[in-house]
Amino acid sequence: MGEWMRVVYFPLIFVLFLPIVSTAVYKLVHDEIESIGGGNFSRHEIITNTSFRVIAIPMKGDIDLYLSYSNKNVSFDLANHNASSSTCGMDYLDVPSASSFHPRPTFLGIYGHPFHEVSKYRLIVVKRMVEEHEKEGLEYDWEDSPIELIEMIDEGRSERSGSFLSDFFSDHLWNILEIMFTILLEF
Repeated sequence: MGEWMRVVYFPLIFVLFLPIVSTAVYKLVHDEIESIGGGNFSRHEIITNTSFRVIAIPMKGDIDLYLSYSNKNVSFDLANHNASSSTCGMDYLDVPSASSFHPRPTFLGIYGHPFHEVSKYRLIVVKRMVEEHEKEGLEYDWEDSPIELIEMIDEGRSERSGSFLSDFFSDHLWNILEIMFTILLEF
């Protein structure tokens, strides 16, 4: 009976957990409602070697995003940023994985448009889980649009599903599987 359980249950558990593991494409790093005064900058330092996407959704007023690979005082001056997004709506920036061309840390500046006394916005940072081709230095296009990512985040918050693994699964899934396999092997 013990050998039968090992032969049947080990592959069964692996197959049941495989879809959960394989959907871990993105990881939510930051999701907060923030505000900034008109004409002011808020600056963040982002440290991750994987590629990531910054999404800013205005709730009141207007903000712009500026990104620098070297300047902590990132601003709208052309000499002080490497990338920007300055629309009158949702702004986002895709940042490739770390390399000699894209060193870390990365500095993000959020500018409150001076036409508004205060701007309120939702700031989301999503990092991509490391893929084999990214380890080799090749870049990968984001499969999901910013709006699709936001929908997955919002659904995941209430349903704990989608392409985002909960912190529990991302931190402890393999430990749980290892314990289960050990128990099965002892039968």
